[in-house]
Amino acid sequence: MVKEATGFALKGILKQNWPLANFSIRKSRGSAWNVKTDLIINPFHAIPNIYELRDKMNNEGLDGKNWDDYKKFNALTKRNNEVESEIKALLRDYYHVDFCEFSGEILGGGNTFLFVSELKESG
Repeated sequence: MVKEATGFALKGILKQNWPLANFSIRKSRGSAWNVKTDLIINPFHAIPNIYELRDKMNNEGLDGKNWDDYKKFNALTKRNNEVESEIKALLRDYYHVDFCEFSGEILGGGNTFLFVSELKESG
């Protein structure tokens, strides 16, 4: 059973673990929590030439700054996945998705999703 909560209550749970982080939490149409945080950094914004680096890595290899950028991209992606997992673990009582035990498909009705993404600066 999914516990009922407000965005303010969920933010309080997250702030206990990350007191200095910023969060924006909204519920969309009653079926999904959208958690945005500055703990998530979009690696495509941090390393804008990542597609070129991937091609170069596959074709000829990388060295120097290119290699450092490629490692930074992978580290950001890994960190984002860890943060998302930690947030979902903390808020596990506030979302639920039913899956078919045979096909693995999401069953319709009664699901509450949780999405975690980058908090973009306003301005």
